[in-house]
Amino acid sequence: MVSKEIIVLGTGSTRGQCPYDVEVWGVNGIYSEIELRSLKKLPVRLDKLFITDYLFSPQGHLHFDIDRVNRIAKNMNTKVMMLHELSLGKYRIKGSKYPFKMIANKFKTRYFTSTISYMLAWALHKKCTKVSLYGVDMHGKEEYMMQKGGVEYWLARLQESGADIFVAPGGTILQTPNGLPYGFKPRVDFKVIDPYNLLQLPESKR
Repeated sequence: MVSKEIIVLGTGSTRGQCPYDVEVWGVNGIYSEIELRSLKKLPVRLDKLFITDYLFSPQGHLHFDIDRVNRIAKNMNTKVMMLHELSLGKYRIKGSKYPFKMIANKFKTRYFTSTISYMLAWALHKKCTKVSLYGVDMHGKEEYMMQKGGVEYWLARLQESGADIFVAPGGTILQTPNGLPYGFKPRVDFKVIDPYNLLQLPESKR
């Protein structure tokens, strides 16, 4: 199998660890940070941008700047993949439609909980051999409850396909709440808590 390494780049805080040294797939609004890094002459690339939200939020807020997305896509040779057509009058984001039915039928599931899960399914479809996640932290309550399971489901399927998975330290993906497998107790290092043995009782009082 030909090696294909990718980075899946989210908007969480661990995005700052991203090395941008292999093909980068960005999620939704990450394009604004990509443009900022480019203006600052920092290492950056954005090979694909996945957008699965509608143009407007349920509250009526504009999710995406059409002109800006198109400009970044042109300047950085970014391929944009959208779940829905995003247009406002004669203006539209130029890109291709995510083939939802094909992916859902191929993998026999409609379990997609976030843009990241669509991206991981695409990585599985493309037979990627290594997938590294940066900025996919799932710290927020809604993300943790609504999206984390779907992301971990697709990571498991990728791992079962033989792909190597790397998750940037600092997030909750593939982590239990206390960082330990169920049934294990945390070990306390008393040398860290009490390096000078100040908490030890005298011999006569033990």
